[in-house]
Amino acid sequence: DKIIGTASYIYPPKFYEKTGVKNHELLLDVFKEVLSERKDVYLIISGSTFGNDSKYEKLLKAKAKLIDDKRIIFTGKYKNVYSVISNFNVFVYLSKSENLGGVFESLLYEIPTISSDRGALPELVINNETGYNVSLNSKLLIKDKIISLLDNDHEEFKLKGRNKVTDVFNKEVLLTTAFEIYNSVKCINYK
Repeated sequence: DKIIGTASYIYPPKFYEKTGVKNHELLLDVFKEVLSERKDVYLIISGSTFGNDSKYEKLLKAKAKLIDDKRIIFTGKYKNVYSVISNFNVFVYLSKSENLGGVFESLLYEIPTISSDRGALPELVINNETGYNVSLNSKLLIKDKIISLLDNDHEEFKLKGRNKVTDVFNKEVLLTTAFEIYNSVKCINYK
């Protein structure tokens, strides 16, 4: 059996939207499509509600139960993201808006990754190079990319993804650049 997974807070929809910020509804819909083609998969949704109101999380769990009450598992809160995602065969992150945080770990730990094409995610998940970034408007494309990663090892994605993260977040380069910027800034005396 294979594991498709995601790890993040479960953010309820903003007052003007119908779906949550991390788009768990879409992931559930896509997983339903994956299940129509294969029965050897599980979906693990790791993370807990952001804040104290768990109504939205309960709605997601009810939706998941209607799709498949045995193949969709909510783990709840976790202390260490690696302890969760190290078990995934494919990491899927369909956030509507995001910095790099959502996919940093999956790429670093060489887990084939699919992300939305939103925010800064495509800076790390480079389509057909370090993984796949997808439009949130195409369930079929997302399903096809998940199946592709389940069916093929994609060693090149794993290695290029890890290298991309270590290059972008190279501590020495970041410190040197920050030091140079701070030294180049001139104080302006306003009177």
